[in-house]
Amino acid sequence: MTRATFGCKVCGDFKKVALGRWTSHQPHIIVMLSALAHFHGLEVKDLKEIYRSFQIRRMVCREHYVDAASSIAAAIEAHTGTFHQCGINVDGVVTEASLTKLLPAVVLNDLKSFAKEMDANITLTMRNVAHFVNDVLARHGLRGVTAATSNHIYVPAKREAPRKRKKIDEVVNHVKKLKEEVVDTTSREETRADSAENTEEYDPRRSPLIDVTSCDSPAHDEDAQEKSSAHLDNDLQSTQIEANILDKFYLVQGRMLLKLFRFCPSCGNNLSTSEQSTVSFTAIGSAPIVQYICSNCSSSTAMTQRWDGQPAREIL
Repeated sequence: MTRATFGCKVCGDFKKVALGRWTSHQPHIIVMLSALAHFHGLEVKDLKEIYRSFQIRRMVCREHYVDAASSIAAAIEAHTGTFHQCGINVDGVVTEASLTKLLPAVVLNDLKSFAKEMDANITLTMRNVAHFVNDVLARHGLRGVTAATSNHIYVPAKREAPRKRKKIDEVVNHVKKLKEEVVDTTSREETRADSAENTEEYDPRRSPLIDVTSCDSPAHDEDAQEKSSAHLDNDLQSTQIEANILDKFYLVQGRMLLKLFRFCPSCGNNLSTSEQSTVSFTAIGSAPIVQYICSNCSSSTAMTQRWDGQPAREIL
C-alpha cells in the first residue's frame, strides 16, 4: 500500500504528507514567498502564480518554510552581528526605532519589494516578518547556512524541560489507554457486523450510522464545538459548495467515516502510522463522535481532540 503524498506548489515535487505543512495566515505566506524569491531565486512570474494558488489552503514542503526563515535569520545576523536563539522578540516593543534594532530595515525593504510583486495592496510589516521567523523556529527549527550573507546561524539543540517531559509521559500513557479502548471497540464492532451480514441485508430505513458503542463521557462543550464549526465554515468559504447541502444529514458507514481521520485534520500528520497517535470512534444514537490524539499537535493543543458529526444541541 502506497503512502499518501501531496504535490507542492512551490517546487513541484511530490512528498509524503509527513514532510508537508498546511499554509495558514496570509502574512506568513507572503513572507515565505518573498524570502524564497529574494534569497533562493524564485522567479517573479512563478511567485505571482504560486501566490494566487494559495488563496485556498494548500500543503507545501515544510522545508520551504525552514529555508525562508533561516535565510531571514542569517540576513539579520549579518547586519546586527547576532541572532537570538529565542527568535525575534517583538513583544512589548512599541517604536519603529526599537524594532529596527531587532530587524534591520534593509532586510524588510528587500522582502517588501517582492511582496509588492505579488499584490500591490500588500503592506509587509516588521512584525509580520518577526512572527513568521518565530513560528518556524518554534515548530521546525532553523538550518545552519541558507543565505550567502552569513556563515552561520547559531540555534542550540532543543532541551526538554522537566515540565514538557511530564506532559509527554502523560500523552504516552493516555494514548496507550485509548488504544486499548479502540481494540475492544473494534472487536465488538466486527463481531456485530459479521453477525448482521449472515442474518439479513442492510436496511437503509434503520439508524443512519452503525452502532459502534455507547458514549458515557460528559456532553461536549457547545462553545468549543461552535468555534470548531465556525473555523470549518471559514475554511469552506474559499471552496465552491452549495449552501443548501451543508445543513443536511447523510448516511455514512462508520468504516468510511474513520477513513477521514487517517490523517490529522489540523496538520496532516499520519495518525495510522504514528506510535503516539490514536483514533477512537463512539456514537450517541445516530450521532458519530471521533476522538483523536495527534502526536504532532499534542504540544500545542489539548491532549484529546474531538469531532462531532452533529451539533451538540441536536444529539439525542
